[in-house]
Amino acid sequence: MYEEKVRIALFKPCSSNHKNFIYYFSTYNILFLITLLGGIFWIGSVLALWMGLGRVARRTEESKPLNEWTPAGELPSISVLVAARNEEKNIRKLLEALQLQDYPKERWETIILDDSSSDNTVGIVHEYFDQRQRLQLIKVGIPPNGVAPKKNALIKGMSVAAGEIILVTDADCVPGPGWVSGIARQFSAGIDAVVGYSPLSGDGVTGAVGKFDAFVNAVVSAGSIGLGHPTTAVGRNFSYRKTAWDAVGGFGSTLEGASGDDDLMLQRIAANGGHIVFSTDRSTVIRSNTKSTLGDWWRMKRRHLSAGKRYQPKLVLFSSALYIFQIGLLILAGLATFGKISPIHVIAIWGFKVFADWLTLHRGARLLHHRNWIGAFLTGEVISPILFAVLVPISLVGKVRWKGRALNN
Repeated sequence: MYEEKVRIALFKPCSSNHKNFIYYFSTYNILFLITLLGGIFWIGSVLALWMGLGRVARRTEESKPLNEWTPAGELPSISVLVAARNEEKNIRKLLEALQLQDYPKERWETIILDDSSSDNTVGIVHEYFDQRQRLQLIKVGIPPNGVAPKKNALIKGMSVAAGEIILVTDADCVPGPGWVSGIARQFSAGIDAVVGYSPLSGDGVTGAVGKFDAFVNAVVSAGSIGLGHPTTAVGRNFSYRKTAWDAVGGFGSTLEGASGDDDLMLQRIAANGGHIVFSTDRSTVIRSNTKSTLGDWWRMKRRHLSAGKRYQPKLVLFSSALYIFQIGLLILAGLATFGKISPIHVIAIWGFKVFADWLTLHRGARLLHHRNWIGAFLTGEVISPILFAVLVPISLVGKVRWKGRALNN
C-alpha cells in the first residue's frame, strides 16, 4: 500500500494543464532515466578526454626542442618490426620509406616477419637486402594452437630483435623520414611506451569513413593517455621498450584473439605501472590508405572491436555503459518518432552529446592537425549509434576474417 501511494505521488500531474515531467514519461520512465544517466556519463567521459588532450598538448609544449640530440653513441638502439602477409602491393613503399630514415643506420634494424605469404612479398624484400643495412627477413610459419598469427609473428620478431626500443608498424604504411628518430626522442627517461598518430587517406565514402574513424580513435587514444588511463593504440604506429615487453610477459593471456596486439598490449604495460605517452610530433605520423570497400572496412572494424572482450574488467564495464547509452538513445528516438514520447527531451540529450563530442574533437583536431572533419562528424553523430548497435555485438561472437583466414575473436 505504501509503495502504491509513493508511485501515485511521483507520477501525479502538477495541474490539469501542465503534466508533471516524470508523469509524462511514466510508461517509459525507467528507459528514459537510464538513458539520461547514460548521457550524463557519456558527456562526462568525453569532457574528461578533452582534459586529457589538454595535458597532452601541455606535454608537447614542454618537451625538448626537436633538434636536441644526445651524442650518436648514446642514442637508443631500435628494432622496427613489420608483420607481413601477402603484401606485394604495399611493402615496396614501406621499404623505400624506411631507407630514407634519418636515424643513424648503425643504431637501428628492420625485421620483416613473413606470415606465410603466397605472393611475391618475400621476393620484394630480398631486393632490398643489398640496399639496406641491417634488414632481416624471418619466415614465421604456422602459429601454434591458441596463438593469433600476427601475435605469433611479433613474438618471433621480439625473439631476434636487438634493439632496446621496439617500433611496430604495418606493411601497408608509409612513415616519413623522421619517424624512427622522432619516436626515439619520445623515449626520455622513464617512458615505457609511445603511441603515435596514424591517419588514413582514401577517396569516396570508404575513404571518408576510414579517415574519420582513424581520427576519432586517435583522439580517444591521446585523451585517455593524457588522463593517465591508456585504453587504445593502433598497431600501425606503436612502440615500447623491450624491458616493458619482458616485464608484462609479452601478450600473456591475450595470445588467442585475432586483434589486440596493440591496445591490449598497451593496457598490459599500463597495468604494470608503465609510463605511456602519445606523440603529437608531426615527424612521427605514419600514413596509410583506407580499405578498398565498406565491406573491407567493416571486417577490419569488427576484428579491432573483437579485442574488447579481453579488456580489463573496469574497461569492459566502462564501454558497456557507453554502449547501453547509445542503445537507449536510439530506442528513445524511435519512440519519439512514433509519438510515444516528446521529441524535445530526446533532442536535448542528443544535443548535449553532440556539443560535448564536438568540443573534444575540435581540441583533438587542433592537436593532431586534422582538417575538414565537421561534415564527417555531423554524419557520424547520426549514424554511429546505429552502426555500433549492430557492430559491437557481432564483433564479440564467432570468427573474424583477416588476410584470408578465419580467426578466433
